[in-house]
Amino acid sequence: MNTIKFAPYNEFVTEQHQVERGYLKRLEMGDFKGKVYQPCNLDVLVINACQNHCFFCIKKNYFGDVTQNTFLESLETAVTRLIEKGITLEATITGGEPTLRVPRLVKTIQLLHRLGVKERTVSTTGVGLLDEYEGRPVIQHLIDNGYTHNVSISVMHPNYAINNVLMGHPQGSSVDNLTRDQLQRIARYCNTYGVELRTSTNLIGNYRGFHGISSLDEIIDFVSQQKQIGIYSCLFRELVGNNSAITNCKVLIKPIQDEIDKDKRFEYVKTIDGMFYNIKLYIYTDADGKQYAVKCYQDTIVPVTYSRLSFVNGILRAGFDGPELYNHTKENPNECY
Repeated sequence: MNTIKFAPYNEFVTEQHQVERGYLKRLEMGDFKGKVYQPCNLDVLVINACQNHCFFCIKKNYFGDVTQNTFLESLETAVTRLIEKGITLEATITGGEPTLRVPRLVKTIQLLHRLGVKERTVSTTGVGLLDEYEGRPVIQHLIDNGYTHNVSISVMHPNYAINNVLMGHPQGSSVDNLTRDQLQRIARYCNTYGVELRTSTNLIGNYRGFHGISSLDEIIDFVSQQKQIGIYSCLFRELVGNNSAITNCKVLIKPIQDEIDKDKRFEYVKTIDGMFYNIKLYIYTDADGKQYAVKCYQDTIVPVTYSRLSFVNGILRAGFDGPELYNHTKENPNECY
């Protein structure tokens, strides 16, 4: 969760909920007995496939798929059981790349909306957001179902060619990731219809001879470039994981956060102590006089509890790879996928 977030100053908030009021709730489901954070994030992996091969992807070990009917039926069962046990959920729609399976993505959002699950994030590379389904672009379906709080598009670098390399492709290859013009088109749509659009960037050092965003000056320059195309929220994240590629190019975010604390362009406001992370809040004024709310997150050490659940291939888990809470396959052994 170690991150730095830039957002418009008039959105000087932390999350949809008040972080300092989060609490733990006991949950017994299946063979699981433990505590989960409230409100709890539910990562819904719409599809495992993706057009990229990012070395830092924490979900790249998920394979296979179930049928759409099985996916939707098992998701409804899992969410309904959690709600019946008093768990408050906020959904992160993710993958893989969820827009590669547009019908399932739209039906998933419609289902969650019907069940009363609010959106926390829609995480995507953005490639299919403007594709049409049932006469409307995908992003309009997000709007129709209230999933507009935080549409987060993965962009590792403003240079299209470098971005593709950092997302796992050979230098010079042609990949279906967004160009600057396509991202600007999405930004125009979002700004017109009130969608909160942001970019999501991992801090990356030297990878295959290219550098990603890795310093405060580069972060500020990136924020400035996004502003030019109509995006005013940018998130920067420290890499997580321990494979060799991550270890070799990991950029620690704490020194950058310490630099922010000393930089006169950033006015310190306050610190919020949460259960899983602490947040330092600043006001940043850029060279044009535009003000941003800047939020520096740092993880805290907590007992073994879960701040998120995940749903993939009909299986509901605590965390990404934790204990099973519900497994559609085990409850329906004769069903063919």
